[in-house]
Amino acid sequence: MNSWKNWANLSKCEPKKIQFPKSLSDLKQIITETKITKETLKVVGHGNSYNTNFHTEGTLVSLKDFNTIQETNIETQQVSIEATKNYGTKHQQTIDEDGNATTLSATGRHDPCVLPRAVPMVEAMVALVLADHLLRQKGQCS
Repeated sequence: MNSWKNWANLSKCEPKKIQFPKSLSDLKQIITETKITKETLKVVGHGNSYNTNFHTEGTLVSLKDFNTIQETNIETQQVSIEATKNYGTKHQQTIDEDGNATTLSATGRHDPCVLPRAVPMVEAMVALVLADHLLRQKGQCS
């Protein structure tokens, strides 16, 4: 029996399968398999959630190992991240400048907001790690 719980042990479920994709191809394979078997598929991040949105008796996909950080350099304080992904082609009905019906298609990798969002996210993560180490140090030395 598989069991998954969040970090605080406040939210738990027992899915049939728990998958940990490490790449986009792994994720695509999991989605394809669950589509064929017609099982419920739910996705959970790193386990910080307190809600029950991820609870399933089918397949649970944990994105814990799905890392888009390519490289970190402590000396230069630089982080290289992978470009954001567009999972499959999206088609949306819209209109052009003249009011004519057309289809908007998005393919490839593009997210103009990723860079402005990445900087504060990385800074916040570094601050959390440093705070965590400070609290551990105080706990051991007090």
